[in-house]
Amino acid sequence: MKKQQQSNSKQYFERLGRRESSGKYGALNYAGYLGKYQMGEAAMVDAGYYKKNGNYNNDWSGQFTGKDGVYSKEDFLKNQQAQENAVRDYSKKVWGYIKNTASKYDGEIINGIPMTQSGMLAGAHLVGQGALLKYLNSNGKYIPKDGNGVSIEEYIKNMGNYPVTDITNTPPNPSKYDIYQKILNPFYKPNSHPIMETGFAAPFTPEQIGAMNPEEFARNETEIFNQVRQGLVKSQLPSFDGYTNPLTGHNQIFTREDIGSMSNEEFAQKEKEIMAQLNSIGIPENSELESASKNGSVIYVNSYTRSDGTKVKGYYRSK
Repeated sequence: MKKQQQSNSKQYFERLGRRESSGKYGALNYAGYLGKYQMGEAAMVDAGYYKKNGNYNNDWSGQFTGKDGVYSKEDFLKNQQAQENAVRDYSKKVWGYIKNTASKYDGEIINGIPMTQSGMLAGAHLVGQGALLKYLNSNGKYIPKDGNGVSIEEYIKNMGNYPVTDITNTPPNPSKYDIYQKILNPFYKPNSHPIMETGFAAPFTPEQIGAMNPEEFARNETEIFNQVRQGLVKSQLPSFDGYTNPLTGHNQIFTREDIGSMSNEEFAQKEKEIMAQLNSIGIPENSELESASKNGSVIYVNSYTRSDGTKVKGYYRSK
């Protein structure tokens, strides 16, 4: 029997097992799903433990392959190592099925939820790879659920941002949400469980870069390169007078503090407008716009309540 490999996906699978069965290797549910990871006949075929029979209803009337010494469902339920091996082999197979589409969506945001490799793998584990692909290709308009009514989005969100490159063998794309937050809000901290470092930081000015000694420059080289590539290194503030957003034509100016306080859903709704501003005048801090307001180029609009009861937060706009 092959030994269970230590891997960077260990935390992901521990979380998945707790979600599926409270981590119980002997679990057998009413629909015939087995073990810690609640694997059915089709999944066991993909993992190499069960022979194809064309009728996957989880009655386990077919034949096991004998892989890892498993010749029956009872063998499987008693064999913890086989279960760990099986879920990893199955997940690798699933990633092979979804890789082309999943890689395109990795790092994107759907319905306010960042798409990550671990989240998409978990979604496929819940409802199958076909339903996951339909969800992605519909950009979240189609939201499948499992037999217990659990939404794929619950798994994608709660199981996201775990490292699983030993399963996918594919470098993950940085999450747009984490990248933008780290660019725009120096105090932003990503989710508490491990995520890939994006390498972005609050923008340096040319003056700051020029004042760095060789050691400081070497330590910040990745951040500097990424900021230059994204056009985020600016020597002075642009004029805000008469500014309108290139995408929407609105004269609201988003600040780092505005964006840092947004929820995932709010950020997803405003993402294109924020990026249009970023590529036009950048993202100033509140203090910078406060200074600009003194010369009359911007105005601060106090928070207010519309006639329909909608509350609008205070914001800066160009004059």
